[in-house]
Amino acid sequence: SKTFFRVLWNAPGEIRQFVDDCPSKETCKTTTDGFCSCDTEVVEETAYESMPTREQVLALPIGSVPPESALGPFMTTAEGSVKVHAEESAYGRFSAKSIFEVTDDNGVTQLRRNLLSRVQLTGTSLSFLNPVHFIARHDEALRDAWYETEATLDSYFYHRNVGPFVSTHFAKRFGVSNPSTTLIKSMTAAFRSGRFDFGGVQFGSGSYGDLGALLAAMLLNSELRNTLLDNDASFGSLKEPLLKVTALLRNLEFQATPAFPFFTLATNMQDRIGQMVFKSPTVFNFFLPEFQPNEGRISSASLVSPEAELLTSPTIISLMNGLLSSVKYGLDRCYAGLAGDFAEEGAWSNCRYRKPGDFVNSTGFPNYSPSSQVVRAALSELATIMTSGRLSTADRELIIEETRNAPDPQQAMVQAQQLIVGSSAFHSTGIVNRTGGQRSQRDDVKPSDRPYRAVIVVFLAGGMDSYNMIVPSSCDGTNEAGLDVLQQYIAERGEVGLNEGERNLVLDVRGPNQQPCDKFAVHPSLPFVQQLYDDEDLSFFLNAGVINNPTNKENYQGASITQLFAHNSMQHEAGQIDPNQEIQRSGILGRISHVLNGEDYGFRAQTIGIQSLFNSLGGDNSNAPPPLVMSDRGPESLAPRPWREQFDPQDPLIELNGPTDASSSVFGDTWSSLFTQAINDNEFFETALDGITLENEECGSRALNVVIKMMETRNDRGVDRDLFQINFGGWDDHAEMKANLGERFVGLNEYLECFVNNAKAKGLWDEITLITMSEFGRTLTPNTNYGTDHAWGGHAFAMGGGLKGELLGQYPFDITPDSPLNVGRGRMIPTLSWESIWTSIIEWLGVKEEDFDYVLPNAQQTDTPLLRRDQVFNN
Repeated sequence: SKTFFRVLWNAPGEIRQFVDDCPSKETCKTTTDGFCSCDTEVVEETAYESMPTREQVLALPIGSVPPESALGPFMTTAEGSVKVHAEESAYGRFSAKSIFEVTDDNGVTQLRRNLLSRVQLTGTSLSFLNPVHFIARHDEALRDAWYETEATLDSYFYHRNVGPFVSTHFAKRFGVSNPSTTLIKSMTAAFRSGRFDFGGVQFGSGSYGDLGALLAAMLLNSELRNTLLDNDASFGSLKEPLLKVTALLRNLEFQATPAFPFFTLATNMQDRIGQMVFKSPTVFNFFLPEFQPNEGRISSASLVSPEAELLTSPTIISLMNGLLSSVKYGLDRCYAGLAGDFAEEGAWSNCRYRKPGDFVNSTGFPNYSPSSQVVRAALSELATIMTSGRLSTADRELIIEETRNAPDPQQAMVQAQQLIVGSSAFHSTGIVNRTGGQRSQRDDVKPSDRPYRAVIVVFLAGGMDSYNMIVPSSCDGTNEAGLDVLQQYIAERGEVGLNEGERNLVLDVRGPNQQPCDKFAVHPSLPFVQQLYDDEDLSFFLNAGVINNPTNKENYQGASITQLFAHNSMQHEAGQIDPNQEIQRSGILGRISHVLNGEDYGFRAQTIGIQSLFNSLGGDNSNAPPPLVMSDRGPESLAPRPWREQFDPQDPLIELNGPTDASSSVFGDTWSSLFTQAINDNEFFETALDGITLENEECGSRALNVVIKMMETRNDRGVDRDLFQINFGGWDDHAEMKANLGERFVGLNEYLECFVNNAKAKGLWDEITLITMSEFGRTLTPNTNYGTDHAWGGHAFAMGGGLKGELLGQYPFDITPDSPLNVGRGRMIPTLSWESIWTSIIEWLGVKEEDFDYVLPNAQQTDTPLLRRDQVFNN
């Protein structure tokens, strides 16, 4: 495969014209594969003839080994902070062999050669800085590979942004979601100097990057130690789900039972509570550090709350049930407990005989006993242990009242613990003051009399390699070199491309645009996709992706507002589709919902995420219901228990999480708001989904099956427009792409076939548009691990009974490095923007043209065709 690397040209603006004129250059020639190959020579010269400044030394690109090894007998002179080492024969002179020595801002000694090395294109004025490398081509050594790797890591480690970055993330993980600039400056200084002094005690080794010094600077800072800040509504954080589980185990002094010497947690903790050790769903942790809830006091104050990303209705109820079960029955499977599988057969059948304080068959049990039997004293001790004393007086009085009728003191203590673990003081680090009453409940609604339609976004997270999803098969279209697209595909993809035997699911081209091929093929693991296309129920959108402004090969870096080739930024923009953030804290589905729920429309639209609260769902909910999140397991009741168990914590928990005043913690208020909403949602959907079955319950994806069932509740919800998003992860194939992609396509094909069959059985197929998206395509050329890397444009498809079933957009006629769309390694500039696709979908949903600019604020800036409803849909 070809290898490309960036260089620093002396005249970057002249390069494109030089390549175009390549054949006319005496020392250059155009190669058979379209490259401009030129004779070169290395030109070396002395950088400075007099003593440079410290900053000038640090800008020199070529390092040096210590002068003792690099020079013969030498002498050293110094001016200010700069030393120069020169051989005695050249003392007093600045030669190319001279070595400068300075100390950088991180306290690290830097040695730089007094040398500039440039690669000159022979016979021309063009040159570039000679890239530094450690491995000698005439004498390759493993040692030099290690040296080069170490130097690369050092360049990252000592980058000036590392200190603030690490400090900010540490502060967020230690309970300060919005750390002050003062705190971050102090932590950064400690990180860079490797020391922190406090009260005459020094922490840290004095070496750059010492985390002990950073931690001391954080933990000993008054911002984290001053309890008065608990009264600051914006200070503190929500707690992570898994840390709440471990806190409960510590608070109540859990002990392992003799039969189970180690605590055993359920294997599906990640799915249930949103967090489990070693189970992070992406390389970006369990939540984004900049996450902001779609609505509520946190977003209104322009604050962030990373942990809030995990607070969806399903995870809230599941976590609470696990905590309540642990308090009552220990670490057990019974009644939504958090324990793993039992070692003893038949243990599950005994659950119906459980009672609070009965720890039989548990893998661990609470061993805490209050030091006082006086109710108020015991509760005060619990409040200190479980909430650091933040549980308010009013909440304590409510808990005493609710547990007054317990049959004995032990049961009263268990009931009090259940109520504390549901309070905002347990789930956040701020203080709240309830104003009394309850938060708003779900209103009764009437079924809509408008025709129903639903959009389902299936997001293939990780960057799906769609250039192996739909591939050239029979092609006449050629590039300027005379190669047809299939020939180009075979040459560029190499060993990761589909071979002739794998290009057997053929599609005849239909559609309004000229394509370079009269036949394409879909991946052999996607026969149902081929069937839907042949039935004219599936359309492809070719070479689509993020485009912010008119873009070409020369200006793409400056034209893109969205950070290219990065998972987080391009996933965010695929859900937001508003690169300038003209509509704050909104996503594409949320803006559609806001418009359709407007008085001028009269629709009732609802945004729904399966398993997660996606950024696409955010929007102005002043006239629209807030986003729903539904588990792929369906709804779950709060506090399940045996029929003999009389104490039901739900009502007092709702009262404990009632409305709060403006001085209360925004994090505590957010927990209470989301918790009570979760209770309402789950109760509603337990009733609404009761009795709804599918044609085939066993096949396909649980998430897509839940989507069908949720559609069937549309009358109970009073909606006529549903906007869903589902994520299927794992598409980031930097190694063994071809084999891994084939396996995932097998699953995707099965999921889609089951979904379509169930939708048709319910009579919903003509009312559905399902669209697949991924944050970016992947490089056409493979890497050395038979994988492909982050790229840009890719191919998507939509399916539904109302689609025309065509190829929309255009497959590039040239995918080689010479292509005007190829910015390197087959990273193709999209020719369809996300706005191109969504324009047709929002119009199909009923959005009027005068509201297009609100739903798609950047559409007119992309310079891409905006597909209209009649170009994509039959009806």
